[in-house]
Amino acid sequence: MPIFEPSTREMVANIRLGMRVDRAAAVAVNGGTLFTVTGGRVIVTAILGEQTVLNDGTASTLQLSHLRTDVITPVATVLSAATATTANATAGTMYSLPAAVATAMVTSVNNSAMMIGLAPEFIVLATGSLKIVVGVGSTTGAIKWSLFYIPFDDGAYVTAA
Repeated sequence: MPIFEPSTREMVANIRLGMRVDRAAAVAVNGGTLFTVTGGRVIVTAILGEQTVLNDGTASTLQLSHLRTDVITPVATVLSAATATTANATAGTMYSLPAAVATAMVTSVNNSAMMIGLAPEFIVLATGSLKIVVGVGSTTGAIKWSLFYIPFDDGAYVTAA
């Protein structure tokens, strides 16, 4: 039996990592929007992707970018460089942000654990969308994503796409 009620556990998690938004598992499509930032800037504390369906061997890579939409000319900013190939990634393989912007996303060595606190809390996203960049077309395996954030501006929030 858990020591705390679910609402208490959720509040403790919110205090440590920020608010959590989950995106259901789906095939990663190049340029697809994972999350949308609305109403101002947010501080992203962690992003975690988990392969839920085996990739059938299609050689591909993953990276994250942010498309700011509150400016006259929207520009995509690379948040992470590409992962190593995701060919034959098994269900349970996890992906998270790197320790430095524009370096390769971290991929779990095994499927039992993943550090999501590697990235410093330096990523402030403006109004816009967090996108997935797939190296070769679409991957054939499905990935679910969770994003943890703290609002930076009043009224700022994140939704799953």
